[in-house]
Amino acid sequence: MHRHLLSTRRLLSTQRPPPPHSHPHQSSSQWTPFPSNVAATARPKSAPHKDFNPPSVERKRRIAAFAVAAILTGGLLGIAVANTETDAVAHVKEKGAIGISSVGWAQMDQVRSSRALLGVWIWGRDSRGQTQARFIEAFRDVPLRDLAIDAKSETSVAIDASGNLLLSLNDSSKPFSALAGANLTRVVLSNGGCLAFALSKSGEVFRIDLNKLKSHSSNVEKSAAQPSPQTSVVNMLGLGWLVGARGVGAAQDIGACQQVGFSTGTERITSISSGESHLLALSSSGKVYTAPTTIEGNKYGQLGGTNADPAQTTLSPVPTLKSVKTAQIAAGTAFNCIRTANGQVFTWGSNKFGQLGTGRKGYDIAHSDEPLEMQFNGKMGDDKKCALIAAGGDTAIMTLESKDSSEVYSVGMGQWGQLGTGNFIHMTNSPVKIATLSNLQEYSEKLSKVVPIRVNSITMGPTHVVAVLKDGSTNKFGKDVFVWGGNEKGQLGRVDGKKGNSAVPVWAAPVLRPIADQEAAAVEVQNEKKELKETEDEAAALKPPVWEADGMGRLQVAGPGRAVTHHGGWTWAGWLLGSSMQQSVFVEQAFACADGVTALYSKVL
Repeated sequence: MHRHLLSTRRLLSTQRPPPPHSHPHQSSSQWTPFPSNVAATARPKSAPHKDFNPPSVERKRRIAAFAVAAILTGGLLGIAVANTETDAVAHVKEKGAIGISSVGWAQMDQVRSSRALLGVWIWGRDSRGQTQARFIEAFRDVPLRDLAIDAKSETSVAIDASGNLLLSLNDSSKPFSALAGANLTRVVLSNGGCLAFALSKSGEVFRIDLNKLKSHSSNVEKSAAQPSPQTSVVNMLGLGWLVGARGVGAAQDIGACQQVGFSTGTERITSISSGESHLLALSSSGKVYTAPTTIEGNKYGQLGGTNADPAQTTLSPVPTLKSVKTAQIAAGTAFNCIRTANGQVFTWGSNKFGQLGTGRKGYDIAHSDEPLEMQFNGKMGDDKKCALIAAGGDTAIMTLESKDSSEVYSVGMGQWGQLGTGNFIHMTNSPVKIATLSNLQEYSEKLSKVVPIRVNSITMGPTHVVAVLKDGSTNKFGKDVFVWGGNEKGQLGRVDGKKGNSAVPVWAAPVLRPIADQEAAAVEVQNEKKELKETEDEAAALKPPVWEADGMGRLQVAGPGRAVTHHGGWTWAGWLLGSSMQQSVFVEQAFACADGVTALYSKVL
């Protein structure tokens, strides 16, 4: 066979002369081109097989097949989603538990419904780590100026719209007035929830012994149910301003309330924050004051270099900050953090986990009784300043803002993920960026350009954090909420339903209406459906009614807006027409955190 092929090649080579300029020893097995004198029509033509398809045709067929498959898949998914939504709505109607959606109209629904039902929702206090918030019936329809929670005893201390101090011994007990007539605005807890410190609008600070109130709980509740004539007159006539620092109520009746010493002439206290054993205060002129709340109030230098007697709760100015104008204060368990008017951050107290943020120097500092400037390693400048601070446990969080950007940083302990950086690290002594909440942007229709999304508020417990973003467009829609850190008792209320800790900010699950409101909610849904059917806009008629999404989506909290309540504070009209008279209050939703607990409440502005 090989010989036959060889002879054939030689035959062909003899029939066709070699091309010009070819090498004489060139292999004869190469084919030579046709001579130029041979007509083109006489040359053989390569015709493809009748079943052969060129690559372009095959490519078109594949694209067409892919398009058909995509269309069929999309159609099947659409049918499945539609069936799922129908089943979800049917499930909601069947069980009556109506929830909140997070997108489109449901964002407005959350805002509107939060103003229709004022009160307090609680996440946490549950060893099973349940993610759904519980509505506290004791505070139904009660707007609050402030709220503080004791995680250990389930005690809640609040200030109502009239400025009275309310005490609830547990989630099911009705709160009673512990201090009335002082026009309070702020309340914090210290010494393991044994002490409460309340700030009045006129700048006075009160120390309330909660243990003494609890030990006389039966007498206190009876006294609250049948208030003394003095308390009744003060509440009825709105004469708290006459009572002043003395106040009235159960705390005064049993000697559980005393005024904190503070003498500054024309200055008054405008803000307070507390640690486990100390109190931090800010005056109207921007000066910072501290006071011990226990004998360990200055164990780590929390008092900032003052010579205060640990046995006396008296506010004293921090010596090295006398010439510094402070805009905001925040206290952790055993350290303090302040933000100056020009955007600097100073810290002092315990530095066990690097929470003072002093950088490399922090390795040599266990604690400091002198305020130290936090080191951001060049991240701050003339166009970028600190705009917000928060502290809790052994962790601090700050926001750095410029005209076109907003960044969030954390420092200190991160064992439960409360640093928010994605890592469960033991500590960091230099501020680290929380990427999830930094450099966010949105398009502003009002300004016709892209603007940064900034942080509205940060609330911290010892091991977890709640951050609320600003909504630059309108108050009709809710504000996004992010949570991270420890979740051992379900305090995060994660939207994904997971019970573990989170080292990165995640969305919180929306709150549901309490069981007692389900029938009213069902009537509301039917009324909305009827109204929507009567409208000429067919698109609006197809809009899902309020609360019909069964908790799908993320939590959206309401910004400032008007709400109606029967507990909006004393007015002459209410006294003349009866206590059941509805009153209009200006409220927004705010958070309060404690160890293993997160609370969402209706805050009076």
